[in-house]
Amino acid sequence: MTKLVVLNLGAGNLNDGFPHIIARLRANQGTIEQQFVGSLPPAPELENLNHQWQSLYYALHQRFDVAKRRLRLFEVETQEMTNVSVVTFQELCQEIEIKFNLWLDSSSFSKIDRKLRTKLDPNEEIQIIIETSDRTLHRFPWHLWHFLEDYQQAEIGLSNPEYSPINLEKKPRNKLRILTVLGHSEGINIKADKTLIEQINNAEIEFLVEPK
Repeated sequence: MTKLVVLNLGAGNLNDGFPHIIARLRANQGTIEQQFVGSLPPAPELENLNHQWQSLYYALHQRFDVAKRRLRLFEVETQEMTNVSVVTFQELCQEIEIKFNLWLDSSSFSKIDRKLRTKLDPNEEIQIIIETSDRTLHRFPWHLWHFLEDYQQAEIGLSNPEYSPINLEKKPRNKLRILTVLGHSEGINIKADKTLIEQINNAEIEFLVEPK
């Protein structure tokens, strides 16, 4: 049975924190089984790390783009400078992962973690939706959240808190729809077949006569 966890972070941002977080646990029928509340403290350092990551990422992208153009012109770029930048970028990614998980391990949020663990089976399929309007948090590596290490069947996604449900329910038809193809009529009395089919009650009948 698939479980759905909707984690609504509510109003807030990394500089001010998220004071009103609601976690809802649903079964595959859609009914709410449990609801937990918690919060996350301010984390301005994560905001700064995100800005550093973006700046370094775009700088590396431009550098490699320039390097490709120079290679086409038989010019050589200093490899040492490129290696230093790549190493710095990798170290920054590791720092973000560590500090992001430390933030999620905050005591005010870890109680949601603990309560979810009492309700979830590590062997069952789990869908986790993070609802937040903070665009910065959409860029963070939620797939590296340590909580997921114990739930190998879990999938995680991000969503805005405001959305409209899509009704995929099809309206039932009152009549049966029948498509009748009447082929080559030479030597065959298809009028009798057509008359017989037309006698079917409560049906919408469409005839294709000798289609080409």
